[in-house]
This record gives sequence, C-alpha cells and structure tokens, in this order.
Amino acid sequence: MYSIDPVLGTSVCGSFALLFAVAGLLAVYAAAMALNLSRGHRYLECGCLGPRGGGMISRTLVWRTSLMAVALATTGVVRWSDRPLGWLYVGTVLGAVCALALLHVAATGLLGLGTRRQLERWPAA
Repeated sequence: MYSIDPVLGTSVCGSFALLFAVAGLLAVYAAAMALNLSRGHRYLECGCLGPRGGGMISRTLVWRTSLMAVALATTGVVRWSDRPLGWLYVGTVLGAVCALALLHVAATGLLGLGTRRQLERWPAA
C-alpha cells in the first residue's frame, strides 16, 4: 500500500507551529472584534464573505472565531495515530474540511442577512 507520509507527514501534518500561528491569529482577530464591541462600535464590517459580504461584527462572531482558534490549538496538541496516512484518509479529511467550510459560509451568510435587515431599519445619521 502506498503512503503519502513522506509528502505530508513532515511538511503539513507535522507542522504544529503553523497550527498555533493560525490559532493565534484567529484569537487576535476575536480579541479585536471583542474590543470594538466593548467600545460600542457595532456597525463594523467583519469581512467574512469578502468586500461585498456585508457581515457586521457581533458577539456570536467573536464566540465562533474563538471556538475556531481553540479547535485549531487543540488539533496541534492531540496525539495522532502512528498508522500511515493513505490516500483514502486524505480524501476523507478534504471532504470533511470542504463540508465544514460550506457550512461556515452558509452560517455566515445567514447571519449577514439578519444584520443587513437590521441596518435597513436603522435610521441614517
């Protein structure tokens, strides 16, 4: 059986520093959003769906971003199996990541719809 451990094992899957760096970046982003919310700046775009996404920062977004940071950090701490990583596993993981990314985009879009409707009702200053 062919194994892709020589390709991915030491470069991507074994790079715990990268996982912690991304988790740290997400934590800083969540802290910046929480700081702006505590200052009363509620109508700032989060940039979740690009420049035309129209999503605004909220406590829900802060918690979701914090949860993603914690999930990434714990992924770097968990001890992985010693079995060789085969192509079937890579396909399964890529499919799961794509499904979770689509769920995240759908949830962000639905949350953005509610925010846009609230802004339409908000009186212009």
